[in-house]
Amino acid sequence: SLFTAIHAVGNHSASSFPEALRSRVTIVPNCADRSWIQPTIDPSTFLARHGIPNDVQCFSVIGRCSSEKRWHIAAGGIGSKVGCHALIAGGVNHSPEHDRVLPWFVREMLPNSTVVGWQRNIGDVLQCSAGIVSCSDQSEGCGLNLMEAALSGVPIISTPTGICADEPDLATITLPENPDTHDVFKAVHGLTSLDRSM
Repeated sequence: SLFTAIHAVGNHSASSFPEALRSRVTIVPNCADRSWIQPTIDPSTFLARHGIPNDVQCFSVIGRCSSEKRWHIAAGGIGSKVGCHALIAGGVNHSPEHDRVLPWFVREMLPNSTVVGWQRNIGDVLQCSAGIVSCSDQSEGCGLNLMEAALSGVPIISTPTGICADEPDLATITLPENPDTHDVFKAVHGLTSLDRSM
């Protein structure tokens, strides 16, 4: 046999293996460390450091800014809701050249969005967040950012991929598989309306 062991990070990613191999797949979940989600500074200081006003409702877009993550759809939908702001915590595959261009692109193309960059302690971002938005496509294996949000008690708006395909109840609001900015806008509006009614 060519393989001595086959591992996947969840049932959803295991389903991408050929059917003949699936019975041999061992699920080894990605895991989130609670120390990563502990904030290191207070929310108002974090927002001020990035030039974000305290009176907006922030939603996080966390991870690699790549086409399969569809991060620009998430940020575009968040930023189109009056009073909301997208915190983009990540970059382009840890590429310094692209990461220097990313804030300019976001300023020019995505209203009410700010790149806060890769964060060692994602808790600093999550504590400022009314929710996390993930528009990942079907190639998403797990979604560590969603696990961290769940551990932090931050509501999740996500496509039914990765961990949200394995555990559908994890998402507060489930987006369509191929969402557009209007789908994200409606979900953010729904979540903010839900918050006000509680």
